[in-house]
Amino acid sequence: MGVVSLVITTMILITQRRWLRRTERRSQLDLHMNLLAEEKVAKLIALLEELRRDLPNVKDRYDPQAAAMARGTDAREVMHELEKTLPDEDEPSPEASRPAR
Repeated sequence: MGVVSLVITTMILITQRRWLRRTERRSQLDLHMNLLAEEKVAKLIALLEELRRDLPNVKDRYDPQAAAMARGTDAREVMHELEKTLPDEDEPSPEASRPAR
């Protein structure tokens, strides 16, 4: 009976590890695709702003919101902010270190 439970436990752990790796890869792919889409949208906004400035029948004005969106997002800056705000997986959470009442 002990051998069967050991084999079943091992199979479950292997399956969970594979599922976790697949989930992590899918999350990385989602992030990559989102950053790529954001980069394309920023390029489109920049092109539209350039077209708006060049059209003679459209009044030229500065749009700070469009300028900010045309700059796009720096992936390194996003990762830095995430690392600052998300708790480290190796460190215990503050709730775990509190004494029980």
